[in-house]
Amino acid sequence: MRRFLTTLMILLVVLVAGLSALVLLVNPNDFRDYMVKQVAARSGYQLQLDGPLRWHVWPQLSILSGRMSLTAQGA
Repeated sequence: MRRFLTTLMILLVVLVAGLSALVLLVNPNDFRDYMVKQVAARSGYQLQLDGPLRWHVWPQLSILSGRMSLTAQGA
């Protein structure tokens, strides 16, 4: 039982350290151009992201944006 708890604690520490490193070392604004290009390539729509992007860790790891708009090519 002790070995199981030790392994569980080590996994928890590694998970928390990895998420902390991701949030502290990776700037989500670096993905802005990638997201805009992927939306245009896959759907043909133009994505505009206004404001900074930021990490959201709980309950699901995600990137949050402020105001955004999605428009068709000819509009």
